[in-house]
Amino acid sequence: PYDIEKSFVNTFYGFCVKRLNEEMTKYYKGDRKKKKAKEYGEQIGKNVLSTFIGVYISAHARRNLLKVVYQLEIKGYRVLYVDTDSIKVLFFDDGAKAVIDKYNDDIRKRLLRKCKYYNISEAYAHYIL
Repeated sequence: PYDIEKSFVNTFYGFCVKRLNEEMTKYYKGDRKKKKAKEYGEQIGKNVLSTFIGVYISAHARRNLLKVVYQLEIKGYRVLYVDTDSIKVLFFDDGAKAVIDKYNDDIRKRLLRKCKYYNISEAYAHYIL
């Protein structure tokens, strides 16, 4: 079930950030010619959600993760890699785990507060948590 739920959330996110400026390359008897797949206005009009929502989600997630990186580095940990949903730490131990667990608990609390504020059942929160 987790893989299916994560796939659902990733797909939803993908609707927000899909690339709109792709070019299509066609080959005509050895010649390469590029042309725009579609005009921007035509593509943006078919989106389910605004691309700006996806940009905001990415920026917000990056900001949150960089705050955790900062907290880890202050405590002397060496952060090797950061992605949109993960942090890799050299010599991960209980101290680093405590920083990550605090971050995850804060996210859970914020999400549940938003559910309550917008009158959304907390049962839906498990798709994200």
